[in-house]
Amino acid sequence: MLTDWWKRLEAAPGFGGPRRYVHELLGPDVAGFLERAGVLRQGGIAPSFPCHERRGDQCPRDVIKIGDDYHAVCGNGPIGCRDFILTEYEAALLTTNMMGLCRTLVSVLGIRGSPEKIGDLNGVHRLGSIIPAPDIRYPVYLVIRSDARSYAEVLGALIAALLADPSQCWCRQLVSSPTR
Repeated sequence: MLTDWWKRLEAAPGFGGPRRYVHELLGPDVAGFLERAGVLRQGGIAPSFPCHERRGDQCPRDVIKIGDDYHAVCGNGPIGCRDFILTEYEAALLTTNMMGLCRTLVSVLGIRGSPEKIGDLNGVHRLGSIIPAPDIRYPVYLVIRSDARSYAEVLGALIAALLADPSQCWCRQLVSSPTR
């Protein structure tokens, strides 16, 4: 399910890692879907492979090319975990492509417009608008945060910006009439 991926994305907006690791975390169906949709994209070879055998996140395995293979070797001294071999495909670094995610959401949800990053709000993207009737337009945003307080702060900033924009009269109506 995508729920696990969303939780990971909220916890670490730069979610990614070696393809083999990402496929192990999310399962091949979800990871493959996200790659095909352009949400996860390949960008070179991962410099490390997470290790959870003995020391959790404190034990990175360095990815080193030897011949045609990539070796994930323990980065700690003394060595605390086993080494293993990765193919180039498995060692490829997958990272979250936020604009790819935004374009996928726009397509799936029938949102009109082109996604854009909101420059002064980190982790906030305007996806476009939903237009339920000719004179009604509701902006749609993607906000990635790790806790409720952070979401509330961004929501407040977005509402303030919309209230300051005369073209967003629907926002004033929603705020003044909370029963709508």
